Amino acid sequence: MGQPIEISDIDVFVPFRRESANNLLIIGGDSEVAQRIALCSAFSTSTSHVEHMAKYCIFNFMRPSDSVFKEIEIFKKMPFSVDFIDNNDNFIELLSDIKFLIEDSKNGGNSLPNVYLTFFAFQFGHLFDKDDRGSTSKASQLLDFILKQGPSAGVFTILQVDNIDNYKRLDTSLNYFNYRVALQMSSSDSTKVVGSEAASKLRVINRPSSKYRALFFDNNKNTMTKFKPYNMG
Repeated sequence: MGQPIEISDIDVFVPFRRESANNLLIIGGDSEVAQRIALCSAFSTSTSHVEHMAKYCIFNFMRPSDSVFKEIEIFKKMPFSVDFIDNNDNFIELLSDIKFLIEDSKNGGNSLPNVYLTFFAFQFGHLFDKDDRGSTSKASQLLDFILKQGPSAGVFTILQVDNIDNYKRLDTSLNYFNYRVALQMSSSDSTKVVGSEAASKLRVINRPSSKYRALFFDNNKNTMTKFKPYNMG
């Protein structure tokens, strides 16, 4: 995902092993920086697979004016199965199909190739909004299942969202994201996401370049690393 601020021979990366809760949450900060982290994270997984031995689902809720909006077309150049989904596509059908594949794999069916779901600007995915009675949407229920059951079957989720309130539409514990990237946010939100106020101190007044700073939190190891995200632009 990027280069550590401290001296290190190893760049910051996420090991997507087939283990429970191995999903990646990218939250807060400048939208362009956050979206580029999601883009780089998803695209870099392709280096771990031979042709046609992985599947990608790109959920693009970004606005056309976002600088990364058109850049996700880079996935069309990869030698893998790639589905692009927005609010007008067969969203529920695709998530239902993935849920079925996970259940089939866990019940002794065919082993899945790795599947990567990447959500850009999740806050604008209105299919996840609760109804007037506060009930969880069908889309949220399906994604909740995928987050909980998917990683052990090889289905991993990368989700980029602007703040913790919009994430909470899922009614899903943060514990289903072992890996979290926190950009600038309030001290209270930072404490919820990474267990300290560190993410509230990433931006420095009169230092514009400080927006290119993020924290990588590994919930399993309870470790945190400050890093500079890669720029694929």
